[in-house]
Amino acid sequence: GGLALAIASGVALADHGATEPDTIIPVEADRPANRMNDGKCDPAGRFWAGTMAYSGAPGAGSLYRLDPDLSVTVMLSGVTLSNGLGWSPDHQTMYYVDTATHGVDSFEFDLGTGAIAERRRLIDIPTEHGLPDGMTVDSDGGLWIALWGGGAVHRYLPDGTLDLIVD
Repeated sequence: GGLALAIASGVALADHGATEPDTIIPVEADRPANRMNDGKCDPAGRFWAGTMAYSGAPGAGSLYRLDPDLSVTVMLSGVTLSNGLGWSPDHQTMYYVDTATHGVDSFEFDLGTGAIAERRRLIDIPTEHGLPDGMTVDSDGGLWIALWGGGAVHRYLPDGTLDLIVD
C-alpha cells in the first residue's frame, strides 16, 4: 500500500505519489556516525535494510527487519557494508551481501515469522572481480550480483557456482 524507503536516518513510509513521507521510523538514532544503505522487501512484505558507518568502520552496522506493525528488529550485528538481499523462489533461503566480506551468505528463512538461522558462506568473490553490491534472485533461483568496481554482473546458481558474467 505504499513505499518503504531506507533513508540516512531510518525508514520512511510514503503513499504512492506522495511528495513527503507520512512516517519516519528512526533506526540507530543513537549512532549518528551510521546511515542506512540497501533495503528490500521479503516475500511476505517485511522491509529489510542494513546500516553502515559513514567512515566505513568494520562491524559498525547491522541488518534490520521492519514488520507490518512498524516494529524494528536487529537481525544481524557486526555488519560493515550492508548491501544485497534476496530470497529463493521457494522462500526457504535468504541471501545477504555484506560487501566487506567479499561474498554472499545464505540463511535458512522462515516466511511466516521472518526469522533467519544457520548462516553459511555460499559465494566467495575474488577481490579482482570487484565487490559484491546489489543483488536479485531470478525465478530459477539464480543470484544476480552487481560487482562494484568490477564493471560486471555475475549470475550464480543456487549452489554458488558461477554461471554467467555480463560485462
